[in-house]
Amino acid sequence: MRKNLRRCICMSLLSAMLTLSAACVQNGPDSSQTSTPEAASGSAQTHSSDLEPDSSGTQSVKTVLICWEGGIETLSGCSTGLVDDISALAWLALRGGLDMEAVSEDISENDNEWIRISNSLLDEEEAPSLPEEDGVSQDDSSVWVRIVQENVPSEAGTAVTDHRDYLAYMQGKDAYIAVQSGGDNELWNVWKIPGYGNWLEKEIRIAVRVMTGL
Repeated sequence: MRKNLRRCICMSLLSAMLTLSAACVQNGPDSSQTSTPEAASGSAQTHSSDLEPDSSGTQSVKTVLICWEGGIETLSGCSTGLVDDISALAWLALRGGLDMEAVSEDISENDNEWIRISNSLLDEEEAPSLPEEDGVSQDDSSVWVRIVQENVPSEAGTAVTDHRDYLAYMQGKDAYIAVQSGGDNELWNVWKIPGYGNWLEKEIRIAVRVMTGL
C-alpha cells in the first residue's frame, strides 16, 4: 500500500508540473485582440529567453540538442514544454519517483550509444550533424534529447548529488532518462520509464514542428 501511495504522489506531482506548463501556454493573449507581427515577435523573444536559476537553485539551460528523423535540431538556452517535461522526469528519477527502474549506474559513453553520439555532437564547432556510421545514429527512428546545463548543486538533507546534463531517449516502447554526474562529467546514471517511449516521441515531434513550422 505504501508503494502505491508513493506512486500516486509522484504521478500527482508530475501531472501538476505538466498541467502548469500547459496552463502557461493557454493563458496567452485574449482572442479578441488583434495579432500583429510586432506582438508575434515579442512573444517569440519571450519563449526563447534563457532559463534563469529559480529559488530552488536550478541552473540555466545552455543548449538543447534534439535528434529527430535522422537530423539534429539545436536550441540555444530556451525554455520549451519539452525541456520542462524532461527536467521534471529527471527531477523525479533522482528522487526515486514514478517507480522508475535504475538500469545503469556510473556508466560512460563507451557503455551507451546515445551518450556517445550526443557527446560527439557537442564537440562540433559548426551546426551538428549525425556521424556517417552504422548504429543508432543513422536510424531515422532514433529519438533523443540532450539538455546541456550548468552544474546543479546537491541538496542538503537529500540523496541528490551534484549533476549536470539530462539525456532522454526512446528505445522500443520505453523511454530512458540519463543524468550526468556533476563530480565526474564522464559518468552517467540511467533510469528506465516503461511505456513512455511513444510519449517521448510525440513530445519531440510537437517541439520540432513548433520550431521549424513544418
